[in-house]
Amino acid sequence: MMLLSQAALDEATVISTQGQAVDQSRRDLSKLLKRLVEAQKAIDKWQQEWNKTCGACWIAQTHASPSIALVREILDKLDEMRPLLSERDGLEDRVKKMELNETNFTNDVFEFAHEMKESIDGQSVLVLTDRLSARIKAASEKSLLQKGKLNDLQKARTKVKDCRETITINLTEMQQVFAYLGVETLAAAAAKLDEANTKANLLARKAEEESHITKALDVGSMEEAEIILKTLDAAALSTQKAAAKNQFTDADERQRQYHTAKCNAEALIEAIGGDASVALIEEQRRTICLEIQDKARQWMRLRAGIVAAERALRVYREKHCSSMLSNASEAFATISRGAYSKLTTKPEGTGETLVGLVATGGSRTAEEMSKGTRFQLYLALRVAGYQEYANSREPPMGVPFIADDIMETYDDFRAEEAFRVLSQMAEVGQVIYLTHHEHLCGIARKICPDVRIHGFEPSMG
Repeated sequence: MMLLSQAALDEATVISTQGQAVDQSRRDLSKLLKRLVEAQKAIDKWQQEWNKTCGACWIAQTHASPSIALVREILDKLDEMRPLLSERDGLEDRVKKMELNETNFTNDVFEFAHEMKESIDGQSVLVLTDRLSARIKAASEKSLLQKGKLNDLQKARTKVKDCRETITINLTEMQQVFAYLGVETLAAAAAKLDEANTKANLLARKAEEESHITKALDVGSMEEAEIILKTLDAAALSTQKAAAKNQFTDADERQRQYHTAKCNAEALIEAIGGDASVALIEEQRRTICLEIQDKARQWMRLRAGIVAAERALRVYREKHCSSMLSNASEAFATISRGAYSKLTTKPEGTGETLVGLVATGGSRTAEEMSKGTRFQLYLALRVAGYQEYANSREPPMGVPFIADDIMETYDDFRAEEAFRVLSQMAEVGQVIYLTHHEHLCGIARKICPDVRIHGFEPSMG
């Protein structure tokens, strides 16, 4: 009975709950129906406004009650037509401007034709323009021709002026010559000048003959030659002259014979092809060979000098850079916490390029490294350079090593290694590090307990 009673109670509870749910559902349904009625009224009101709005524009001319999809499609088409309308407005503006330019051009052409007194006679603007252009071209050509003629006229006038001045000068000089020669006409002056020229020629010939005579007798003056000639016997001289003439005749005959023999020999050589071309070519070949040998020796000397200089530079670089490169490799490996094992160089053109060897294998140039790694490489090179400088000079404390916040891209681990390298540098010189990061001060105290930290208050001025 208890079980049945409990089951009946449970069933009654379920029925009561379901009845309450049915009542709630009825109340919700009533609210939904009320909202449905309100929504329908709103839709009807919106439809009336929609029909009123569409009826107030040109859409109602083609569609009495257009749908939303149709209006949306029409609006999309209007958006597509907007650039076309802008283009149409631009073309209409250009057409109006071109028509205005055409009108102004036509007015200017007719006005210019009226000023030029050109007959219009109902001709078109283009024909009238061509006629005016032809007249302008002809006028320009005439202007250029006139300018050229004016220049020629000016040159001719200048030439006439120069000729008149020359005539005046010549007349003045002619009067001076007439007065000097004591004549009154040009013919008389020319005769006097001919006589003077003849006299000058005779005096020159006399001087030449006297020079021949003095040279032949080996004397210094004509007076001495006359004394010698007076002592000579004319008959003996005639005999010597005849003998010398015979000797000259015999010598001239032998010279002719020798010349004939030489010509015959040359003809025989030419007949057998015995020219000197082969000898000339051989001579040129030997000359070129000697020049090649000389140039080759010069090139070998220059090349040997270049090789010796390059070898000396390489030895000098290896001698002075090996320790610095070793120090830089050690510092770089420490700062990078073993990411790079060492630094080396590889030849590239006439110089060398610095390369970092990755611990896991491979190599990278400075351009291939990240920004932080390049900063570490820069610090390692500065450390090696300072150590090289400190080891070669006394005392080493003369110049300090100063670094300005170069660890801003380092993490704490690499900063520790960098401070460890700087503490080693402090054993041979003074190291000054500037920073505005407070956490680096703690790392510096941890690595180098005896470090001195100086704080500066910010200036308010």
